[in-house]
Amino acid sequence: MEVIKQGDVPSAEDWTIDVVCKKERATKGARGTNPGGGCKAVLKITVKDLVLMSWHGTHFPHYYSAFRCPNCGKYTEVTRVPIPIWKNLYATKEAIPDGFDDSV
Repeated sequence: MEVIKQGDVPSAEDWTIDVVCKKERATKGARGTNPGGGCKAVLKITVKDLVLMSWHGTHFPHYYSAFRCPNCGKYTEVTRVPIPIWKNLYATKEAIPDGFDDSV
């Protein structure tokens, strides 16, 4: 395969995103959401601020990216992480358990 024109994939060094501290997981499902508790600070985060979080589903762990608020210390999920950055974060497999366990 040959790339004819490069797409708009940000490098890890250039990637930033504005987020609000909510102490929440945005992913819905059997687990629902975990709302409330954040200080609602508006922050600009970079790839260095991301951490890998995990929760244990019925049969295996699930992973997601999050940041820890420097203002209140709570973790909030970040869902708009570019795939190359997510792959690098996920490759570490050094996840912080979020305390939820849905195993049977």
